[in-house]
Amino acid sequence: MKKILVLFHPLKEAFQYIEREGDEQFAPHHFWLYDKLVAHGYQVDFVESSSETLLNRLGNIVRLHFLQQQVDALKVANDYDLVFVPYMEYSFFLSFSKLMKRLKKPIVGLAHQPYTQERRNPIKRIYYDAVRYVYFKGMDSILYYSQAVLEKSNQNWIKGRTKFVDNFGIDYDFFDTYLSNQKCPPSNNYIFSTGGAQRDFDALVQAFDGIDFDLKITTVGGDLSKHLTCEVPPNVYIDNSLPFGLGSTGKIRKEYYNALAIAVPLKEVDNYKFGTWGITVVLEGMAMGKPILSTYNEAYPFDIEKEKIGFCVDYGDVLGWKQAIKYLLDHPEEVHEMGERAKYLSRTKYNYSLFSNNVIADINRILNVGQKPAASVSEKLVKKTISLGLTASNCLALEWAQCLI
Repeated sequence: MKKILVLFHPLKEAFQYIEREGDEQFAPHHFWLYDKLVAHGYQVDFVESSSETLLNRLGNIVRLHFLQQQVDALKVANDYDLVFVPYMEYSFFLSFSKLMKRLKKPIVGLAHQPYTQERRNPIKRIYYDAVRYVYFKGMDSILYYSQAVLEKSNQNWIKGRTKFVDNFGIDYDFFDTYLSNQKCPPSNNYIFSTGGAQRDFDALVQAFDGIDFDLKITTVGGDLSKHLTCEVPPNVYIDNSLPFGLGSTGKIRKEYYNALAIAVPLKEVDNYKFGTWGITVVLEGMAMGKPILSTYNEAYPFDIEKEKIGFCVDYGDVLGWKQAIKYLLDHPEEVHEMGERAKYLSRTKYNYSLFSNNVIADINRILNVGQKPAASVSEKLVKKTISLGLTASNCLALEWAQCLI
């Protein structure tokens, strides 16, 4: 059995969340293939994230986050057949070790941004080029889930083994089951917005001034009102109570369900930060059958308006937001049709299973193994992983042994 080491700091938190809330609250795409690799027959282990350490503090200063976990991973990485990194920016130390010949095993990573150079500041340009060189020369396969982001990445003179693997998607079956289990129809009496990275809540909040409809915003890690530069109208409700991390995922699902539409306001960012900001919220909203209102983002794998699942507005365009919101309020039948088209896309094209199969096919190629039939990861297995502190492979072995007794 081939062995894979996954370097993904939230996995410990994910298992703790499942233990506390139950796996029916946890959308599997937040595993970022841990579950799918297990289901494909691999032995899969992960390095637990460390608490605040000197290495982590030093790493944060130089923007090499979770450095302690990377060092811990390097100590055991050569015992595995492959290292998989769902967020390649958390693998700098391993990529550097690969270049220095200390790590002998292949590294496969998912790229969420193009890692293009900083062109204005010469010192930053040297730094970013050096960081990019380590990533792109130290990793055996860098997989992009946005063709636009890959094309932006390829504009840089430092090349690596990169390719577009498939469109990222969420677990449609999980959301479909959630919808089927609801006893009451959705209230559809507000528009919902969430997320933190590169969000322009100012423009969205201003758009609701004078509109006879409610906006709900959920935030993590602080009082959003303190960061807004505009007054908050009485029809805008801000919830600052969400816990940081995966603990918020199950709690916002009911907000998705009862919303008329999902709004994703984005800030305009420079080339280095070009990426699929807000894509998880967009895709989860689509799976819930909701129209999407979003700032235009060329990194998204689809055009929201061409797919007829919602509307796009320009950066900071308050009037554009107002017009999109009023259109939905004046066309309830079209709201339903947009939601149905969004669900169809989520089921057929932008879903976790299709994305995972193509990533695992690349891993299989590197490991020179055939495609294995997927089996579901049982709730029993997950609970044993949590309660006994075992690796996934040990849990599988334990289940097989119990079946033989």
